Amino acid sequence: MSPTGEPHELCIVQSKNVINAGVPTERRLTALEYSTLQDAYDHFNRTLFDGHLPQVLITLQRHAHARGYFARDRFRRRGRALAHIHEVALNPDCFGGRSDQEILSTLVHEMAHVWQEEYGHPGRGRYHNREWASFMYGIGLMPSSTGKPGGSVTGDHVSHYILDDGPFAGVCRAFLERYRLAWESATVSDPASHSRNRSVVGKSQTRTKFTCPICGLNVWAKPDAAVDCHSCSQEVGEPVVLCPVE
Repeated sequence: MSPTGEPHELCIVQSKNVINAGVPTERRLTALEYSTLQDAYDHFNRTLFDGHLPQVLITLQRHAHARGYFARDRFRRRGRALAHIHEVALNPDCFGGRSDQEILSTLVHEMAHVWQEEYGHPGRGRYHNREWASFMYGIGLMPSSTGKPGGSVTGDHVSHYILDDGPFAGVCRAFLERYRLAWESATVSDPASHSRNRSVVGKSQTRTKFTCPICGLNVWAKPDAAVDCHSCSQEVGEPVVLCPVE
């Protein structure tokens, strides 16, 4: 917090590990941008994950259909073939028109994948499974294929929305009392808003198994049915849609 009580801008929040090298602080844009994201990762690791997540390499990467992604063991230390670390990437093309809280929720979304990789059972490929969905709900982010209430909570392409009274909302407000994000792509777009849930059910099927991602309730219905879990919907306060089991 500045002497006047105003929140710091990104350009005056810096990592203690950055070497000055004679360049004025306000001009070391790369170091300042990434140190803020590193500080955010550490803050959410401590407040939402009990400090259990390993360090990762955070990058800014443009991706055609995602606001961010997690990739296991994407980097290794030079000269040490066994020293691998994960990558967590954010897509700067998706920053425009979104608040700092929304952008940071994408970081935490990917951190939940780090948690599952280390301590849980990840779904195959890009599939967001029931375990991941339940963990996300527990930290205050509601999975949704549409990013809005009523979307599928599992699948290959799943976003989320922020629960106003959930843990993430509170700890993010605390972080944003000191930090602000400053940069986004010059060409503003949101490729993630155009992505679709690619879960496909064969047309030849007459009955499909659907599962609640939170409580595990199973029902069988027509492939194109939309089935809510009544008890979980009441508990969460939003419709919890049962998802087809592939």
